[in-house]
Amino acid sequence: MSSQTNPLHAVLRSISRILPLGLGAGFAPRLRACCIRLLYPRNRVRVDDMTIVFHSPNEYIAQQCIHHGGYEKELIGFLCSQIKPGDTVLDVGANIGLHTLKLSRAVGEEGRVLAFEPDPANVRLLRKNLELNRCTNVEVFPFALGATAGLAKLYLCRENKGWQSFANLSDSTQSIEVEVKRIDEVLPKGLKPAFMKMDVEGAEPLVLEGMHPWPDQFVFEFVHRQVCALGHNPLAFLQSFNSRGYELFRVDTGVPEAATPEDIARTAEQTGSDYNLLARKAGFA
Repeated sequence: MSSQTNPLHAVLRSISRILPLGLGAGFAPRLRACCIRLLYPRNRVRVDDMTIVFHSPNEYIAQQCIHHGGYEKELIGFLCSQIKPGDTVLDVGANIGLHTLKLSRAVGEEGRVLAFEPDPANVRLLRKNLELNRCTNVEVFPFALGATAGLAKLYLCRENKGWQSFANLSDSTQSIEVEVKRIDEVLPKGLKPAFMKMDVEGAEPLVLEGMHPWPDQFVFEFVHRQVCALGHNPLAFLQSFNSRGYELFRVDTGVPEAATPEDIARTAEQTGSDYNLLARKAGFA
């Protein structure tokens, strides 16, 4: 249900309009938060035909699901359109499982989803969401992926549990130590996944450094400031795809739009925009 059609939003907007000038701006958000706590006392929401358990109604992804009926719907639709029943796919940075659940259904009973998530709080809800939605073809790996195996500090973000990162992106005072593995050490020998979705808050270059070979096509999040925060050159990172024979496409709208590394890096730096990018091996059909 979109924010335009949600009855709760309509009521709140009406109340805000009739309040004295200056009062509505501060009162409406508090009233909205109170109503949400009453409507979602068990921290559960329906997204399409799935039940999603979330951390808190105040957390970013939960807010998106409550107010807009989902999160990154266009992207998820594109991901599923690239997958066939029986495929093995990777979800690197699975969070609480919104993408994982959809991928699980796309690969079908004969397929597999390997979901990687290092934050224990996210892993707990990821497992719960898989259980609630009867997804039996997903294997959860409760650790991070990187260029080398070991331990690393993961900074936590209370407001957005998708912002957990090896870089302190939100001036967080909270962090935990998590296990890191190379993906080459984890995947069964000889397995080349059909597809991968990767969203790891700037650590994408590290994940790919520990993975050989790469899938013929995969989607990853590109955030210029996050890549910089972890000590990588964003343009050089994007150009490395071309040197490996991959083409890049923007896919945030669900429709691939070809773009050069130079254009993506320049626009992302100038505007601060985040992009979901498709890397596709040239000639792959």
